[in-house]
Amino acid sequence: MKKRIILLSVSSIVFILASIVMLGFTYGWWVSLVNYPDNEISVGDLRYTPSGGFITGGASYVYLPGEELIDSTITIDNASPIDSQLRVKIEYTKWTFDVTLQSETVVYTASASDHIYVGLDANLQLVGDYYYYGGDSNVLSPDSGLMTLITSLYYDGSVTTFDYAGQEVTVTITIEVKQGGDLTWSDLIGYDFSTGYPE
Repeated sequence: MKKRIILLSVSSIVFILASIVMLGFTYGWWVSLVNYPDNEISVGDLRYTPSGGFITGGASYVYLPGEELIDSTITIDNASPIDSQLRVKIEYTKWTFDVTLQSETVVYTASASDHIYVGLDANLQLVGDYYYYGGDSNVLSPDSGLMTLITSLYYDGSVTTFDYAGQEVTVTITIEVKQGGDLTWSDLIGYDFSTGYPE
């Protein structure tokens, strides 16, 4: 009888401890803790450190066509322990006059109709609306290091006309990443420039 009580007690204690452990994992009480260095962004197992960006804009800033909008080169340092892919999308405000003055948000594709110039790294290849690093099927190896993306960006004074006088402009750069072979892209970081009244 004593053995049965001891066996029942031990079984109960093991069952209770196993239940507590299961509850802990279910509710996230116990998780692995990973510390990332300053400015490093993690998307799942992907780890990138972005740097660079736009000059300071804002409603009071007066922008002139041809004036550089990139304060320092936009780069990404890949410290991911797994294969990954990276792509960039650039959108901007385009003003045109066709009976009335109209604005639209346009994706930059380096075409003759674009009103901005973007200095892109030669490794960025256009497929659809995105610039893929090394092409849309290229996979970046783990810990591939520093990658230059954009060195320059400005509204081209040879195509921007007086239609831009007194109008607001916005430029957005979105960088997306995914695991190599994975189907889902995730936003890594977005850079935005906006100004009130360019002349």
